[in-house]
Amino acid sequence: MELNVKKELLHISELMFENTSEQSVDGDITLPDYCPDIKRILKCMVSPCLASEQCTGDRVTIDANALVQVIYVDENNEIFCYEKTFPFSKIVEFGKQIDNSSAEIKMKTAYANTRAVSQRRIDIHASIAICVSILGKKDVQFVSDASECGIQLLKNFKDASDFIGQTVKTFTLNEVMEIGKSKPPIRQIIRQKVTPNLSEIKVITNKLLVKGEVNICILYCADTSDGGYEIFENTMPVNQIIDLEGIDDKSKHMSKLSLSSFNIVTKANSSGEKKLLDVSVNLTAIIKAQKEVENSFPSDCYSTLCNLKSDRKLVSFEKIIDSFEEMIMIKKGEEFTNTTIGKIINVWCDDVVTTYVCTGDELKILGSTVVSILGKDDAGQPFYAERTVTFEKIKNIKNGCKDLICNSDANVSAVGFVVTDDNKIDLRVEICLRVSLIRRNTTELLTDIVCDESKPKTKKYSALTIYFCDDGELVWNIARKYNTTVEAIKLENELNENMIKEKMMLLIPGA
Repeated sequence: MELNVKKELLHISELMFENTSEQSVDGDITLPDYCPDIKRILKCMVSPCLASEQCTGDRVTIDANALVQVIYVDENNEIFCYEKTFPFSKIVEFGKQIDNSSAEIKMKTAYANTRAVSQRRIDIHASIAICVSILGKKDVQFVSDASECGIQLLKNFKDASDFIGQTVKTFTLNEVMEIGKSKPPIRQIIRQKVTPNLSEIKVITNKLLVKGEVNICILYCADTSDGGYEIFENTMPVNQIIDLEGIDDKSKHMSKLSLSSFNIVTKANSSGEKKLLDVSVNLTAIIKAQKEVENSFPSDCYSTLCNLKSDRKLVSFEKIIDSFEEMIMIKKGEEFTNTTIGKIINVWCDDVVTTYVCTGDELKILGSTVVSILGKDDAGQPFYAERTVTFEKIKNIKNGCKDLICNSDANVSAVGFVVTDDNKIDLRVEICLRVSLIRRNTTELLTDIVCDESKPKTKKYSALTIYFCDDGELVWNIARKYNTTVEAIKLENELNENMIKEKMMLLIPGA
């Protein structure tokens, strides 16, 4: 008699490398002749922009730019902005050869300090955190079934998932925008904000259609006799087809659309007025997909007829269990103790930072963002202020939060304000929160079973044995101990469950 073993091939995601390193940005800026002198610096912003990446075996080479924007006040109490790009390269070594993988690179400004050395020169000191994650795909065969030779299988693992893969694709959007007849021409852009929003993903065989939009918002100084400040807002549509071999309409996926870099240049129209914006945006779509596995897998085995040799492997499956999107409104009043508000010029937000905490069956998602406020006081002096706003989202998790991973992505969809009196402002921040919940299941599964028919088992017990069991014992363990089957014990003792719920006497029939 020969043991018949069936196997199934599963694909497992494996985080092969993850590292966060720092890149310093140090330098100085000398203002060109067309810029007025610096009286006071209001704000310095450093934005890292990924230009290219190249993975070669045991390392990734990153080429990027740090866009430094300095908002300052001149001697006439007018607000100006000067920007300069600092290119840099970073090589991150993995310490081993990594093939057939995808790299995800995240960059964020850790800190940025600036000071005016003179009226024409600025010192810049900043640090950029660069996080590199390498995700691989491993193929593993597991035993899905076995028969003959008196084989007994404990099929109790039902949370396997088949990893399809991860794709990271960067694409570019270009558009020339007109600011409109009602808006004055642009003298200088003071601040620019680009925010991608993912609205829908349609899955067809081996492809995904990614839809969304990119919000463009600029604050500029008007090219008029009395100056003044204007805000222009517009959107760019996102329609992108992304290939991912193996995905279909039954697959589950986690998707994210992030900003890699952007460039906004003012141009003159046919009348010679600077009322055109040449906008170029580089976006990165990150999609991770998996398939449901309907089969249950055996985690233990024995034979009533012969001795078995089994190979096992400890594996972790990450299974997407839920995803949701929610709009969160934050309202907060802020007082300015040392400033009497004359005029608010612009209010904007930094990127949203989220974390999560699991307690029992409760998931708590915490988020925060910094609100920047640019204005002038009652004496016409420009001022800049920052306020932090926070939010909290609580969700009850079915089956508890054990081994739960929360992937959250949030962005500010709208920000508004109302000046309530001379030194108080009511802020309203609307945040779009997108969450994917993953359950990590770690278990030991069988990868192979071999029956040694040359060494049959000797009978140690009689045809019928009396056994006094304790509550909480598993019928499987009892059957294995007495070299019989679970079905025989349950049938003989009229049991419906696989666990003994109270102390009792069992009759153990021989196999």
